[in-house]
Amino acid sequence: IVRHERLYQCQEAGHELRPGFTYHGGLLRHEQEVHKMYLSAKKTPIFCSFPNRPRSSGKPYMRKENFEDHKRRIHKVEKRPSNPAASQPQP
Repeated sequence: IVRHERLYQCQEAGHELRPGFTYHGGLLRHEQEVHKMYLSAKKTPIFCSFPNRPRSSGKPYMRKENFEDHKRRIHKVEKRPSNPAASQPQP
C-alpha cells in the first residue's frame, strides 16, 4: 500500500468526491459520527461536569477519549489509573 493512500471511501450521497480514509476504522468512525450508522444503546453521550462549559448541557462528547483529552487540556485533570492499588508505593 502506498503511504497515505485512501482506500476506504464513504458511499453516502454527497461524499463521493471527498477524500477517503487510510484505514477501515476511520471510515467506520465517520459513518458512526456523521451518518449515525451502527448506533447501539451502549453509546451514551458524555457531558462536561464543569459548569458553564459549552458541553456541560449543549453538545456532548460521543467518544470517551475526546472527553478525557478535553479534561486533561482544559481542566488539567489527569486520567486516574484503572487499578488504584497499582499506583500505591510498595513497602
